[in-house]
Amino acid sequence: MSDALKTARTYAKVRAQSGATHTYPIYGKDARIEAWRMRSELTLESRDSAALSELLGQLQTALGVANLIMLPSPETRKQAENEAIIEAIAAFRERARTVADALRKDYRIKQLSIGSGGRPPAQPRMRSAALASADAAPMPIEAGETLIRATISGQIELTD
Repeated sequence: MSDALKTARTYAKVRAQSGATHTYPIYGKDARIEAWRMRSELTLESRDSAALSELLGQLQTALGVANLIMLPSPETRKQAENEAIIEAIAAFRERARTVADALRKDYRIKQLSIGSGGRPPAQPRMRSAALASADAAPMPIEAGETLIRATISGQIELTD
């Protein structure tokens, strides 16, 4: 992990940090611990997919890449959430207008609750075994789509 962090630091456009580390015993035939196995996480963040791909290619010559999760940047996510909120409010107003029109009344919004955010669900993952190649070929990565949700709930008051 130390070597991986050192390698990652040579990429100015990639932010690297160590993550969780888990240690597991390896038992022998007589149920005694013969060795230990360790699994560590390395978190990489970058807006430069080419640099990230190249770094992943280098890292997988010595490490096994178990999971690759690609998420939108915080700015992109916030912009998409704002657009989803505007659409959700429009849908709420349309529904309120439908109810009010059916009852031949006017309405006003009495209470409105807007929700979005939280940690997004895990996105598609790529699995790869460690490559023993002398040439570190870039790991193929391609951006996909992330579902962004906004929820609106509220109460309307019908008026005369």
